[in-house]
Amino acid sequence: QLVFRTQFAYERIKEAKTRFSHIVERTRKLSRLTEFYLPPAIDRKARQLCAAFAWCVMAQVRGWPERSATVDFLSARLSVILPSSDVDRILQQPSKTPPAHRVLRELAKLTAENFTGSDRLRADVVMEQMINQINELDSALNACERLRRTPIPLSFGRHGLRCLTIFLFGLP
Repeated sequence: QLVFRTQFAYERIKEAKTRFSHIVERTRKLSRLTEFYLPPAIDRKARQLCAAFAWCVMAQVRGWPERSATVDFLSARLSVILPSSDVDRILQQPSKTPPAHRVLRELAKLTAENFTGSDRLRADVVMEQMINQINELDSALNACERLRRTPIPLSFGRHGLRCLTIFLFGLP
């Protein structure tokens, strides 16, 4: 039974690493697409939003109980990446939408409004790829949230505590 519980814990860690690696992979793909198909100034903004998304996911998945801790953490990180007006818009107080979702919304809006392409059919295909990458980022974020919200069974904690206690009492 101990092996099963340890294996379960390792599977959760492996799934979390896999989900976050999907986020890294999708942001890289999206950055490559924006580099080739958006004007340079808009591409820079899209890359900044991709970096901001990764920080927002990290803060959201950590699940700090106080909103102020999340806002402080994100404002310190995002102020290095984004202009202050964008940071304020992403971290706006009254909204119930998490910052990571706001960044995705900004990224989708930026991509749709500033897309350039000479060939209409090719432009539609590339635009669809960009939107698909943003959707994939959203699904990876949702998977990370699901992992965070799935509690570790109480018996796992109790069993670990008992094993640790027995081990410590067995020390000379």
